[in-house]
Amino acid sequence: MRTRFLFFLMALFALSGLVKAQEKEKPLMTIACISDIHTERSLIDCDNLDDIALRGSFLQTLKAIKDTENIDLMILGGDCTSDATIPEENWLRVRKLIANASRSAFPTENVHPVLYVTGNHDYEVANWDNIPKPYNAGDYYNFPMKKDIGELSKSDAFYEAADNGELGKMTLLAAYHYVINGFDFIVLNCGKNFFKSAWDYNYSEESVQWVADKLAQICGENREKTVFFALHVPFSDSNSIREPSKGMASSPAEKLLKATLSLYPNLIMLYGHDHGGDKAYTRRKTSQRVTHYDSNGEVIETYDDTHVDGVVSDPSGDDEPEDVSFFLKNRANGLYLGYNEYNLAPISEKIKITFSLTGDKTFRLELAGGNYLHIGTNGYFSRGDASPIYIYELDEGSASKAHLTTTLKASHSYMLVGQNGSNYYALSNATYNSGTSQRMQRVQVTLSSDLSTLTLSSRNDALLWEFEDVAEEKTTGYEWWLQSYASGEYLGFNTLNLGVVTDPALVTVTMTDPSKSAFSLKVSGTGSENNGNYVISSSNGRFSANENTYPIYFFKVVKMDDTGIEAEKVDNLDLEFTYVIVAENAKDQSQLYAITNKGYPATGSNRLEGLKVTVTDGKVKLAASRTDALWKFEAPSNGDSYPSFFSAFMGSMRYYYNTIDPGDMPVETPNIVQALMVYVYPDRVELHMKNYNKWGTINGITVNKELVPYISYRTVDVPTGIQSVELKDSYTETAADIYDIYGRKVYHPQASGIYIINGQKVLIK
Repeated sequence: MRTRFLFFLMALFALSGLVKAQEKEKPLMTIACISDIHTERSLIDCDNLDDIALRGSFLQTLKAIKDTENIDLMILGGDCTSDATIPEENWLRVRKLIANASRSAFPTENVHPVLYVTGNHDYEVANWDNIPKPYNAGDYYNFPMKKDIGELSKSDAFYEAADNGELGKMTLLAAYHYVINGFDFIVLNCGKNFFKSAWDYNYSEESVQWVADKLAQICGENREKTVFFALHVPFSDSNSIREPSKGMASSPAEKLLKATLSLYPNLIMLYGHDHGGDKAYTRRKTSQRVTHYDSNGEVIETYDDTHVDGVVSDPSGDDEPEDVSFFLKNRANGLYLGYNEYNLAPISEKIKITFSLTGDKTFRLELAGGNYLHIGTNGYFSRGDASPIYIYELDEGSASKAHLTTTLKASHSYMLVGQNGSNYYALSNATYNSGTSQRMQRVQVTLSSDLSTLTLSSRNDALLWEFEDVAEEKTTGYEWWLQSYASGEYLGFNTLNLGVVTDPALVTVTMTDPSKSAFSLKVSGTGSENNGNYVISSSNGRFSANENTYPIYFFKVVKMDDTGIEAEKVDNLDLEFTYVIVAENAKDQSQLYAITNKGYPATGSNRLEGLKVTVTDGKVKLAASRTDALWKFEAPSNGDSYPSFFSAFMGSMRYYYNTIDPGDMPVETPNIVQALMVYVYPDRVELHMKNYNKWGTINGITVNKELVPYISYRTVDVPTGIQSVELKDSYTETAADIYDIYGRKVYHPQASGIYIINGQKVLIK
C-alpha cells in the first residue's frame, strides 16, 4: 500500500512538473503599440457632440487585444486626430472617447496606463495648419495621462513655447519620461515646428537635447539598459519606408538624435506616421519594418548574433510573383522612359523600370530612384503614388490591335494604359506642359468590356514601348571612402552641397552600363537636403548632388611624373590605384569633366569645380600640376562600430493609397489593420506585428495571418524586488524612487495604499 502511495505521489509530481513546463512563459511586460488612429473629417466635424465617433478599425483592434492579450501598457503612436478644424468642445469629446476606448483593452478596470505620442497632424484640428490656434489639440497629458499614469516631475517633463501668432505663445509638452513596471519610457512629441505646420518633419534641437540628457541620466551606470523610446516620425533611412521624405528632415536635431540613440545598444525606438503605399503594411515578417543601426548611426543587417528573426513558416512560398525589370524605349523617337529635373520625361539615358504584378491584370511600375508611374488629372502621366497599369502587347501581324498580358518579354512592344475616372489612357512619348507642371502626354484608348483587348483607329508608334532586357546590368558595386589624392580630404557633404570633408562618407559605385564602362556614384549622407545623393556634372561642369544617376567613368592613373598625368578607362576598381573620375555633363553630354577637390565658390562652397577633359583612345591626360583631380579609394574602418539600437514601426489603424486599400483614407475599416505587440522577457524582447482585419492574397498581394516575430536577445534588467515592509500613517518626504504597486512612478503619494519607496514596500494608512 505504501509503495502504491509513493508511486502515486511520484506520478503526481511528475505530472505537475510536465504541466508547469508546458505553461506558456509569462512576459515581464506586455506592450500594445497602436498608431495613426486618424479620427478625422466627418467623424469629428459634427454639429452634435453625440455624433462624434472613433474609427472602426481602432475599436475592433482594442476589442481583439482585450480578448487575446494581457497588456500592461499601451502606446498610442500619434495622429489620434487629423484633417479637420473643429471647436475645442469637439476635440475634448473625441479625446475622452479615445481615452475610454483605450482603457477598455486592459485586463483590469483600475490599471490602464496609456502613453500618448503627439503626431504631426494632432495639432491641426485646432486650426488646420494655420496660426493662431485657440487651444492645444496635442494635450493628452493633463487628461488622461496624469490621471491614468501619474503626475510628471519637473525633471521628467520638457516644455517648449510655440509661436501662436496674435495669441502669443502656446506651451507644449515636447518630451517626457515615465517609469512603468520598472522600465523606462521616453517619448519625444511633435513639438513647436509641427505646431506651425503638420508637414515640417523637424523636431526641435532643444527637445532632442533633453532626450539626450535624460538618456544619459537613466543609463549612466548601465549603457546597455533596455529602454523604450517612442516618437511619431521615423528616420528617413528606415527599412520599408515609403520614401525618404516621409522621414525626419535632415537637420542638426535629426543628426543629434541619431547620434544619441546610437550610444545605447539596447534601446528600442518605436514610431508611426509612415502608413501609405504598398511598403507600409507588413506582409510576412515583423522584421520588414525593423531597422537595426550600428554605433555610428548607419543601418546594418538585421540578422546577426544579437538580433535575430524567427524561421519563416513557409520558406518555399513567395508573397507574390517575381518582379521583372526592363528599359523602356519608345518606338517612335528612340528615347527611354525616365525623368528629368521636373518630372517624368523621355530621355536618352536608360533608366531601369521594375514591374510588379499587383493584381490579376495590373502592374506597379517603379523607376530607379523610388519613383512610381502615376496617372493623374485628366489622364496625364507623372511620377508619384503608384497607379495600377494595364499592359497591352501588340498582336502578331497587326498594326492597331493589342491584347492584355501579364507576361512581359524583352524585344516585344507594349502599350501602358492607366485609368482615370471611366476613361483609359495610353502613355505617349512626349511631355505635356513645362516646368513644375510638366507631365507626359497620353492618348485616350478604347478597351473591350472585359478589358482583354485594345483597338486603335490606326497604328501609333508614339504609344509603343519596346522592352529592353537589363539582365546583364551589373548590380554589384563598391562601397568605399573616396579620398582626394592632393588634400587627404574625403568626398562628402558639407552643409550646402557636395564637397570635401574631414570625416569620411561612404560612397557607392555601381556599374550602370557595361557596354560603356559607365558607373553611378552615390555619396551617403543628407547634407544636400532634397537634391539627392548621386554625383552630377551640371552647369559649367561643376559637380553637385542630384536624385538622378548620370554616367560616371573611372580612369586609372598609369603614369604620373613631371611631364604630366595619364590615365586609362577601366571597368573594375581597386583600392591599390589612383583614379581620375570623369562625368558626362548633364546639360551637354558631349562635354566631359573630371571632378576636383576645389570648392566653388572658394568660400561658402556649395559645389566642386570640374576640370574639362578630352578622352582619346580611352585615355585622359592632365597637366602634372592637376593632382587636385586625382582620387583614391579607401576601405572603411569598422573597428569602432558595434550593433546598437533598432527602430520598429507600430503599425496603423488605416493604410492608404496602396494595392490592397487603393483609396485615400477609408473612414470605417480598411482591409489591412495592424498593430505591434511587444513582449519583454528576462532574456529577450519579442516584437510581433499582429493583423486585426483581413489577411491572405488580396489584389495579388499576400499578407500572412501569422507574421514571423522579430526577437532581440539581450539581458533584460528585471525590476528590483521588494525588500521589506514598513507601515506609515502618511508620507511627506521627498524620495527619488516611489512607485505604486503596479510599478507606476509616483511623486507625491496622496491616497492610502501600498507603495514601493526606495526599494521597500510601504503601507500608507
